[in-house]
This record gives sequence, C-alpha cells and structure tokens, in this order.
Amino acid sequence: MMKAMRSFSLRLWLPLLVAFIAILVWLMMTWNEFQDFEPGLVADSQRLIMQDMANLQHEIERELSLDQGTEVESALTIRGGNAQYSSLVVIDDQGQILYSTQFALKGLQAVNTLPYFELQHFTALQKQNRPALFVKADDKFNVAYFPLTLARNKNEIRPLRTGALFLVYDYGLNLTVEKQALWRKSASFAWILAFAVLALFGLAHYYFYRPIQHLVATAQAFASGDTRVRSNISGRGELALLSQAFNEMGDQLNARDMQRDRVEKDLQESEKLHRSLIETTSAVAWELNLITKKFTYMGPQILTLTGFPVEQWTDYKFWEDRIVIEDRER
Repeated sequence: MMKAMRSFSLRLWLPLLVAFIAILVWLMMTWNEFQDFEPGLVADSQRLIMQDMANLQHEIERELSLDQGTEVESALTIRGGNAQYSSLVVIDDQGQILYSTQFALKGLQAVNTLPYFELQHFTALQKQNRPALFVKADDKFNVAYFPLTLARNKNEIRPLRTGALFLVYDYGLNLTVEKQALWRKSASFAWILAFAVLALFGLAHYYFYRPIQHLVATAQAFASGDTRVRSNISGRGELALLSQAFNEMGDQLNARDMQRDRVEKDLQESEKLHRSLIETTSAVAWELNLITKKFTYMGPQILTLTGFPVEQWTDYKFWEDRIVIEDRER
C-alpha cells in the first residue's frame, strides 16, 4: 500500500522560503564583510604609516643634516593637519621631545607626556634600529616607532646622535567612515537582492503558480462532471506534460462515455423490442428465480387467461396452490 504523502501551499511557503534564504545570504555576506573589515583597515593604515613615516624619516634626516630645524617643524605641522595623526613627535635618545605637531610638548619627556608611549618599545627600537608597529585595538589606534638619525659626524658614517619618530595614528576615524560606506554597500546589495527575489517571484507566478492554478481549476471542473473541459498549458516543462496527460485522460474518458451511451441505447432498444414481443403474444411469459422462489417477471396476459391479476401470480405460494397436487413435486 502506497504511503500517504503530505503537501503544502506553494503560494504561501515558497515565497517565505526564498525570502528567508535571501535574508540569510545577505546576513552572511554582511557578517563576513564586517568580520574582515577592521583587520583589513588596520593593515591598510599600517601600510600607509610605513610609507609616510619612511618619507618623513628621510626628509627629517636630510633637513637636520643641513641644520634646518624649522623645515622639520614645517614637515610635522603639515602632517599635524591630518586628524588621524593624534600624536607625531621627534624624540632624542634620552626620550626628550625635540619637535612636535603640538608646540607645547617641545622639551618634555615623552614617557611622562605622550599617551601610548612605552619606554621598553623605545629602548628596543634603539637597539634593533628598525621600525615597530603596535595596534591598540580597544582604542582604535596604531602606534609606530621609527628610528631616526639626528646628527652625524662628517668624517664618519656612524651616527653621533639617534632618536625616533613616534606616531599615534587614529584609525578609528577611518573606521567610522568605512563602516558607513560598508553599510551603504550592504544596503545596495540588499536592494539588488530584493529586486532579484521580486523578479523571481514574478517569473514563478507567471510560469509556475498560474499554470498550477489552471490545472487545479480544470481538475475541479472535471471532477464535478464536466469531462469536456481541457487544459491549455503549452511548453516543454513538467506542467505542460501533466496538462497533456490530463487532456489525453479526458479524451479517453469521453470516448468510453460515448461507447457506453451507445451500448445503453442499444440495450434499451433491444429491451423495448423484447417487451413489445412478449406483451403482444397470446402466450404468458414469466421468469422465476429457483433459488429465492420469487417471480421476477409475469406477463400481463395472465389476467386474461386465468382471471387472476399479475400481483397474485407473482406470489409463489399462490402459484403453487394452482398446480394439481399430483404434479406439484414434479
């Protein structure tokens, strides 16, 4: 026995399913974008810092070699106009601030003055003589230390005095702007996705829902007795094949109905002729079921012949009583 199968309303659940999948795709893509967003922004800001500080390092060392301290201050002032450069100073090997984007910091000790300045990193920089970058993720800052030659002996390559460029770069400003841009991008993608879903619903309605509704209406009309109704779905899809099979079934049923009508008509005519022959003859025709002892037919001539009506003769006991006793058993 075939197991019963359940169905559901495609018009209700299919749009909900597609919409759910679309929302899930949008959430996953947006989540992935935001997951990779801040690390990518930090990496971009570090590349920018490395490039800009390398240029500034070269520029400051050149100006200091020419005793152009004012040019160093000018170079720092230009970069100080960038809101992301929260702190930018030149520090000597004793930790004293020589030049800064903020004039009030000159001459002060960095370790007591500058936020995020750590003496162990500065000491390590002096020993290793290579840039160092640190991320303060909680505060959205990049902290950079760059080695700097402050003075050289004209007769020797070895520097007489070293220091460092110290930078606190606020990538949180970019973070806010880029997040807004990312949300705009996500919203644009959501609109595109919504338009695609609506277009999909439109196509599904035209090529799927409408043919199914037509098939349902045709089947209901067919079930109500109108076997002449036909489906008019065209194409090569499964619904078109189902429509074709439905129409073929209707044609076969119509042919069977027509054949049955012809047979019934022939039977009626044959019965009418048979009854006419029986009722016009002078003999009495009758039919008896030997198992049930009941007459199924008794000719009307019985009244003329015997004087007893048909209703009495159809009673088997009445019939039996009219037979000679000696002949009853036989």
